[in-house]
Amino acid sequence: SDLDLWRLYIPFGQWIVREKRNCRPSELFMIGFNGSPGAGKTVLTNALAVVLKHLLDGEVEGQAIARSGDDWYLGKSERELLRRHGYDPGLPGVSNRALPGTHDLEWLKGNLLEMERSTHRSAIRMGNFDKKADDQPTGADQYFEVRGKVGVFLFDLWFAGAETDVDPMRLPDGLQRRVAENLRTWQVVFDRMDALWGFNWPSFEQMLRERELQERLVEQRRGARGMSHEYIRAFMTYMIERTWD
Repeated sequence: SDLDLWRLYIPFGQWIVREKRNCRPSELFMIGFNGSPGAGKTVLTNALAVVLKHLLDGEVEGQAIARSGDDWYLGKSERELLRRHGYDPGLPGVSNRALPGTHDLEWLKGNLLEMERSTHRSAIRMGNFDKKADDQPTGADQYFEVRGKVGVFLFDLWFAGAETDVDPMRLPDGLQRRVAENLRTWQVVFDRMDALWGFNWPSFEQMLRERELQERLVEQRRGARGMSHEYIRAFMTYMIERTWD
């Protein structure tokens, strides 16, 4: 709404531009967004990217790009191999994506480096995961291509900035140990963030409701059935309750 535009998006965009000009005037400014599934992270970052298009000097500072960590998920066949290590929601047909260990982190780190070095002649091929197919796409949609200099990277990931002092080797072999191990490998990405914004986390039941609302919206837009209540609960239990303290 117009109210959101004036009360949230424009002031937030102005803050990002100020911070960039103070900290990284000629370099990539990266801002992370942490929040529960369905909180609205992607809506916020996409709106901010539009606002920043008008606030940044594109010629000198480059453009703002909003992407979700979800775009760099491993393909379905690669994730199938992770099921034996506990990456399994337990209900047939429910995706095992989401947790640390299910992303192509090397691809993401490579893209970060490319954004840092980008010029007006650059072309960067980023992940473009297809959630409906639960796989990395092939053909024309295989990549999300960014052309030109990138000055601001708005990165949303539900566990952005998360860390643990749990010693993975003290946990029994299984999902929690793997997640603790893989979370540590994300540290290099989190350390690169110049700022981190977090949504307040609701209760598990509230998260379920928000996730279901998201599915209904997808359903209306695509005209295809989204995940059932049973599937959403199984997925969220796997994602939140079985791995996080």
